[in-house]
Amino acid sequence: MLGLPIAFLVNAIGAPYEAVVAAGGSVGAITGDLESGDFLGALGALVDAPAVIANGFLNGETPLSIPEVSIPPITFTIPGIPPFIPPGSATITPSVGGTIPLGGLLVQPMHPSLVLDAPCVGSGAVGIAACVPINLLSPIHLTAGGTPIGGLVPFLVNFLPQQLAAAIADPQTATSAVTGQLESLLGGAGLDGLLNPGSLAAMLDPSDLTGITSQLSADLLPALTGLFDPAAVTGLFDPAAITGMASQLGVDLVSVLAGLF
Repeated sequence: MLGLPIAFLVNAIGAPYEAVVAAGGSVGAITGDLESGDFLGALGALVDAPAVIANGFLNGETPLSIPEVSIPPITFTIPGIPPFIPPGSATITPSVGGTIPLGGLLVQPMHPSLVLDAPCVGSGAVGIAACVPINLLSPIHLTAGGTPIGGLVPFLVNFLPQQLAAAIADPQTATSAVTGQLESLLGGAGLDGLLNPGSLAAMLDPSDLTGITSQLSADLLPALTGLFDPAAVTGLFDPAAITGMASQLGVDLVSVLAGLF
């Protein structure tokens, strides 16, 4: 009935709600004892109030009522058996209500409950007879499906990890996802191409490989030849430039040494 985000919010407000309910009960007990003149009982209720509130925060279970929603009446006519039984009619006035099981921090989750009430009023013998089984079955108590509601700790520790693990570790879903990815990567060959050399051979056309090899030979060999061109290497290392650098370094080094002594 409720999704995970809404269930998380409902579970989060459960413990504070139960603490407020417990506090209200303690206040009512103290007030009642004071009004009746039982001062010792009021003092005991006051001393017990922190423990009562803490117990409500952790273990309280107070269902939250869902407002009853009325559905438009349904009226239908029932033909009789002339001339013995005249026709009749019946009117059903359905309504739906229920409770949400709010709980303290440690309360185990439960599913919300629904109550379907459908009182039936008939006119004529046929209509009254038709309403009898409907009134006997009404109200109908149902348990809603979906995410359970309860304490926040069991929800986070037990239910939520189980749902995530089931969603992630579903073998069929995981296999389908991996298969789809491999199919898109392998193109027309599909997964069978991994184990079928014929399919892979059909994808890898030898003429295409020959063309690629020829193009690489035409582009790569001249580039490699240019890298090892003796003329280019000789141009990088000019003997005249190296001689000039050595002379300058000698003059500078002699000056530095003379300054040291």
